[in-house]
Amino acid sequence: MIICADDMGLTPQINHTILKLVKKCKINAVSCMVSGIKQEDIRQLKQAGQDLKIGMHFYLFDAPLLTSKSPLGESYLQVALKLIISPIQFRKKVNQEFQAQISQFKKLFGHYPDFYDGHCHIHQIPFLCTNLLHAIPTTKKSIFIRNTRNSLSNILLTTPYIGIKGCIKAIILSYAGSLYYQVLKKHKIPTNNYMQGLYSYNIKNDVKAIMNQYLNLAQANDLIAYHPGPLNELKGPNRKEEYHFLKERK
Repeated sequence: MIICADDMGLTPQINHTILKLVKKCKINAVSCMVSGIKQEDIRQLKQAGQDLKIGMHFYLFDAPLLTSKSPLGESYLQVALKLIISPIQFRKKVNQEFQAQISQFKKLFGHYPDFYDGHCHIHQIPFLCTNLLHAIPTTKKSIFIRNTRNSLSNILLTTPYIGIKGCIKAIILSYAGSLYYQVLKKHKIPTNNYMQGLYSYNIKNDVKAIMNQYLNLAQANDLIAYHPGPLNELKGPNRKEEYHFLKERK
């Protein structure tokens, strides 16, 4: 099972929180936004050894881009709409940014990512995902790419904890993840089986109950995505609660 902390690089405070979890061996994967990663962060991540997988959290908003002074969207939906309105030109800009972030990751860490995913799951957007797959450098080491697929039964079993809005979000992302799962299998790229951790982050929830349910449902090749932070900042009120859940988890 992969226990992954997302959004490292979003703020220095989030970085510090994730590094505390790494030191305590509470997570085994970290997904990084390259613009906010410092050398001291890298040094501490590398101290964890090869048991910690370090991936690239590809983003087009919420953090400074490397090839554009302004974001290329504000949400998953807005990025998808821009692909429809201006498919060729916008796709070119996204590809340039994707390749720039890969190059920056290699410059920072000295190697390519162990895995790839997208901030707000933008790497799964139809008509964009295949282009990004072709932009990933061929390396000798095994990589994997995340998908947000989940079973309907898993989602329904978490509905009492995440509510109807969280359930709808999980179903939509599961459908998108299922389509992407097929793309990854077609290209023979390793990926997780199911993904847990998708609920409405902008609603106050009983995080401990939700996370315990995710752990109960997760199987060996599943991934649980967490968004820990020291404060309830940026994209929802549950970062602090997720951090404390992970910190106290045995």
